[in-house]
Amino acid sequence: MFTMKRFFKFVGVILALFSFSSAAFSAAGSMELAQLKAKLKANVSENEFGDRVIGPPSEEGLKNAEASRNIPPAVRFMLVYVNPKMDFDDMNKITSRSMGIKASDRREGKVPVSRILDGIGKYLASQNMNLRPLNFSPNNLRSKLDEGIPLYVMVFDTSVRKEIIERMKERSNAKSSKDWDVSLRKLEKKKFPNDSKRTVVSALVMGYNKKTGEFMLYFSDSGQRAWFTEKELKSLTHLLYQLRI
Repeated sequence: MFTMKRFFKFVGVILALFSFSSAAFSAAGSMELAQLKAKLKANVSENEFGDRVIGPPSEEGLKNAEASRNIPPAVRFMLVYVNPKMDFDDMNKITSRSMGIKASDRREGKVPVSRILDGIGKYLASQNMNLRPLNFSPNNLRSKLDEGIPLYVMVFDTSVRKEIIERMKERSNAKSSKDWDVSLRKLEKKKFPNDSKRTVVSALVMGYNKKTGEFMLYFSDSGQRAWFTEKELKSLTHLLYQLRI
């Protein structure tokens, strides 16, 4: 006979099994996240010059990022560090629909990148990730980069940016970070154009050098890399985002 006493005992067993199962899944998820974070941190290395840089993503992630065309390149390269198999086509469809963005408008460049990023941020929230604005602080940037995930930045596309990129030749010829630091104080840009109609370009902040006070940017559209001083990067930055997992 199935009495009320047996019924409550049965329910208790079911609830206990459910709680155990939930805890097991939670623990497994936490372990996977911990392993991912450890893997990302291990991808950061420092050379004798003092350049501390995030290494490239996995080959699978790199191919995935290069294959997609609908999401901004710098965003794709940043995301594949965390998820090499990120479905960018699905992301594009969902973000465009949720933000009311027409494909024709995006192709013609009528949609502000900041609006696209807002849509991507909402999509990532469903993937247990967050794309958040980040206040510019050298120590804060260095701390985030040590976690092994590049930072997304939009910088003003001025003649100053081009001159900084060209400065890479002189940097590569420096014998030591100490010698380069002396030269850099003379070469550092002090004046920046103040034009509200300036265009912007996207890049990833991939590393830093604490000895010289520089940050390394990778422009995924052109494949160019350049080292900006803290002052230069702060003066040219329009928007700065971090990916949190």
